[in-house]
Amino acid sequence: MEGWTATSGVFTHAASLKFEVSPQIGRSNPGGIASRRSDAKVGDIQGSSFRARRFGCSGDGFVRLRGLPCPLRLVNPFHDDMRILPNRSPASSLFYLDIRNTAALVEEMSMARQPCDSSGRSKETGMNKEIGIESTAQSSVDFGRRDLLKLTGAGVAALGAASLFSTPFAKAQDMSNGANNFYTSDRVTLEKIAFKSQYEMNVAGNLFIPKDLDRNARHPALVVGHPMGAVKEQSANLYATKMAEQGFVAVSIDLKFWGESEGEARQIVSPDVYAEAFSAAVDFVGTRPFVDRNRIGAIGVCGSGSFVVSAAKIDPRMRAVATVSMYDMGAANRNALNHSLSVEQRKHIIAAAAERRWAEFEGGEVEYTSGTVHELTADTHPIQREFYDFYRTPRGEFTPPSANPQITTHPTLASNVKFMNFYPFNDIETISPRPMLFIAGDQAHSREFSEDAYKRAAEPKELVWVSGAGHVDLYDRVDLIPFDKLTSFFNQHLSA
Repeated sequence: MEGWTATSGVFTHAASLKFEVSPQIGRSNPGGIASRRSDAKVGDIQGSSFRARRFGCSGDGFVRLRGLPCPLRLVNPFHDDMRILPNRSPASSLFYLDIRNTAALVEEMSMARQPCDSSGRSKETGMNKEIGIESTAQSSVDFGRRDLLKLTGAGVAALGAASLFSTPFAKAQDMSNGANNFYTSDRVTLEKIAFKSQYEMNVAGNLFIPKDLDRNARHPALVVGHPMGAVKEQSANLYATKMAEQGFVAVSIDLKFWGESEGEARQIVSPDVYAEAFSAAVDFVGTRPFVDRNRIGAIGVCGSGSFVVSAAKIDPRMRAVATVSMYDMGAANRNALNHSLSVEQRKHIIAAAAERRWAEFEGGEVEYTSGTVHELTADTHPIQREFYDFYRTPRGEFTPPSANPQITTHPTLASNVKFMNFYPFNDIETISPRPMLFIAGDQAHSREFSEDAYKRAAEPKELVWVSGAGHVDLYDRVDLIPFDKLTSFFNQHLSA
């Protein structure tokens, strides 16, 4: 294994990005053919992309790393750090095999040394070797929150690609400051609901009603949206329940293409359709006999903060708007944090998504991007750990029927670039004279988005900093979330 070192099952080549790969392409040609792309240079940002012939290989496929004695099976080639991207010509067998660095994780070092037959199976065990790639190099091809972490240095919302391994569910979680995402109340009734949007797709939600509500009178109501990549069971239900305890009728919703709401393909990005879900929820709740349709407000958490702003600009029925830990999903994708993503890098992201459209139109598998990492390593960035602690532990993990644990939080790669055409803060001042409240943790990596929105908005407006709170803290830490401020804000501005 010349040039390779092995430590605890991790094989690393001494010359970064200088290894070669070739797919195991069947018994008739077991050696494979691989060549480095002509436009790739060792050490540059595209230097780990190779062009290789691949025949008769469906599903996972096999690769051979020079210096390893056996082809290793790709558990999931459609992975941010290691994936096979088909050429758009259906008659061609050319694929791009993209591997971001040279660390190959294998189940057992001893298994990797076992001789293999031409099918890539171990002669001794008959098992395919499994390989994962843990990315440590910066990528210009795939754009997600983990990529932004590398581009900003300071970090951004830490959502990375799914792990290639089926790792045990992590039990470690930080339940400090009253973390209680799945909070329920004996003072509130919950009813599952569904209603049509203007796009004739069902929006799924939960209707929360105070048990002591006088149904012969009309009351104020709130619509609550979940973080981007999440579902209503993550943060939105908590906010709706807490506000119902304060006397509001509240609706939590699943954005279309997510959770129990309709829309195909699943987990597709469509900012306009997301915004329409808020207006559709206003349609629904405003027609309840116990709701005053002139007293409806909205709350958006994380990415939904930008979607509710977008909706409110053209839907004056939302009489008051609050955002919590807001992410401007447009700016986050165009620019990364602190405007650290260059136009050239943005163009690479757009080009990769466009190429992916060819592949999927011709029947290729849907590829996902972004999303929360599925396992932690010693090098995991603190912001990634912040998201992991919510989405990948019992603290906040929830898998809706339309998904599986390996794709939760991950939008589709080909659609994610639609965020780059999303400018929710343009004309935000036209929401005035309807009031706006922006809440963010003073330690949140996302605070720039609330600052920007507040600066652009017209009066009446408020910006509230929660001392000591990070971005994800305000998803569920009830001892930090200023529910009293939300209550007073909506009581004041949704008064009869």
